[in-house]
Amino acid sequence: MVAPPTPPLTENDAQQLSDIQTSLSTSASSSLGDAAATVYQDIFPTIYNLAIQKRLLELIDLAETTELTVNLRSRVDQSRLLLVAPLVLSYITINDLPQCHIALTRLPDTLALHALPRSLSKLVSATNDRNYPLIYKRVDEVLDAVQGNFFSAPLATLIKLLLERHMHEFRRKTAELISKAYTSLPVSLAVTYFNIPEDDARRSLERLGWTFNPLTNQLHPPPAGKFSSTGRSASSLFTARQMIGVTSLIDLCDTKELLSLRLVYFESASRQVRSDKMASSEEQDLTNGTVVKAEGAVEDNQLGQDESGPPEVWIKLRFTWAGKMYDLNVAESDRVYDLKSLIFSMTNVPPDRQKILGLVKGKLPPEEETISALKLTTVKKFSLVGTALGDELKDPSQSEEFPDVFNDLDLDFSENLQASRAYISDRRNQRKIREATQRLRGNLALMHPLREGRKLLVLDIDYTILDTKPLLEGSLPPIECARPGLHEFLDAIYPYYDICVWSQTSWVWLETKLHELGMIGSERNRYKINFVLDKTCMFKVFSVRNGQQFPHHVKPLKIIWNLFPQYNASNTIHIDDLSRNFALNPGEGLKISAFKEAHTLRASEDRELEKLARYMVHIAILPDLKSIDHRDWKKIARSLRSERQRGANNS
Repeated sequence: MVAPPTPPLTENDAQQLSDIQTSLSTSASSSLGDAAATVYQDIFPTIYNLAIQKRLLELIDLAETTELTVNLRSRVDQSRLLLVAPLVLSYITINDLPQCHIALTRLPDTLALHALPRSLSKLVSATNDRNYPLIYKRVDEVLDAVQGNFFSAPLATLIKLLLERHMHEFRRKTAELISKAYTSLPVSLAVTYFNIPEDDARRSLERLGWTFNPLTNQLHPPPAGKFSSTGRSASSLFTARQMIGVTSLIDLCDTKELLSLRLVYFESASRQVRSDKMASSEEQDLTNGTVVKAEGAVEDNQLGQDESGPPEVWIKLRFTWAGKMYDLNVAESDRVYDLKSLIFSMTNVPPDRQKILGLVKGKLPPEEETISALKLTTVKKFSLVGTALGDELKDPSQSEEFPDVFNDLDLDFSENLQASRAYISDRRNQRKIREATQRLRGNLALMHPLREGRKLLVLDIDYTILDTKPLLEGSLPPIECARPGLHEFLDAIYPYYDICVWSQTSWVWLETKLHELGMIGSERNRYKINFVLDKTCMFKVFSVRNGQQFPHHVKPLKIIWNLFPQYNASNTIHIDDLSRNFALNPGEGLKISAFKEAHTLRASEDRELEKLARYMVHIAILPDLKSIDHRDWKKIARSLRSERQRGANNS
């Protein structure tokens, strides 16, 4: 394949390259001047030249080839960072995080402990985890690592250049894609996308053809195909200070995540919302998104009240970690799992790394134990020991983003309605539903308006309509990971059902996957996704399977019904490959077989969605879906097909 012609160097680029060559040659007798460092010094001007001409694939090829050919003595010299740092940042820019990890793990211990590779390692880990608040912090750390007495001023310049280039591309694609994904966008959410003041965000999008409604403080995108009426690129709409300042650089993330910041502020708020449960007004202050409220929606004071029994008893705890003091509140009906999750939200130390000292005598009870059983006194103090996420170099293949997605063990609650009723009446679970409802009522943005008289489809994504494993591994293109007949299924049912996609992963993954599958942002679809929910609306319950404790997350439909009272058990159907997700709504759940091994012939012949479309169109005319047992859906779908074939033969 013939590559496009190389753009000529600008006068400024040429001067920078000349300065670098001069700097490297004059420092040949310094700390980088021994013979072992020569190969990296010699190659760096070419690396820089490729970077400023945006020829990143060529830069990667050159850097990888050099890595393989240099002698062992050269590999331990810090001048090796002249090659490895641009290589890692180039991989981040093209969204190849596994290769970032490989490039960094090749470094010997003497170099891996250097501030620059350590900060790059943390940035790669945070990006892999899709932890945006942490990504912001890690970008600052990369910039800090090349300040002051950094060994190479030319390398510091190149690192800043690569970060700046990546930010331009990220903002451009974000601006373009949100115009396809939203029918309305709160200004506060635009601030989250671009990390600039409200007035600047509003004016920037207005120059791209968006319109602003001052009454609702919302922005509305231009008609399809008219993204930029001014003809200017999105990146040109931001000032140099906004684009390259240290503060704005915290928006860095890989370009695959083009629509992933929608509820970063929501997730941050939800992490803190438990810090003072008794102050409902404080909880409201933690969220600042647009309010989505259907007529007759449940009011805040109703959500904040317990529906039965005496008031909840709350215990104030205080702990120290990394030299800092933290305060938190837990309810006696909470579990040890909830305590660990709250600590995770405050410290970024995951539960499996937490060593809690001094809270109870001896070993901490298992996660399913209630807080009341611990017999704690108020203002109880304890210590936390553990390493936060991102403070280590983590194998990208060992993602913590999908805690339950890869767990095939399942429970059928339609066979155990007594257990389901116990979950529904559990005070902790009722409170979890109220809390999730409160958070969403201030933050949920409809992607498309809800339609009068339609039923509601709540649709899972991982292994229901998508083989997740090859998508994460990058072994198949996203479109080949989709279950056969996906778009045809959604086209067929959309006239009768509004569509909510509820994923067991985070917003970062959810919106990325929906876009890659063509479910949002595509003009060919006759269907629309009305709204989406992620794992932050789920919570864990504690079941028993084969005599053993089996904790798992659930998707309570009551959260949706609280937000949109036009939906209820009579007109909602929840499709998932894991029936344990139906624990609080077994009657509304329809289990579909898991879709895996998308690369095989068997997977390509999958017709599950075709059968499901027949069934859902058939039951759409029923006034009350509670009158039908969804466990019989395949039998009904087969009979419908047989009737259609007989009708065709008779005609």
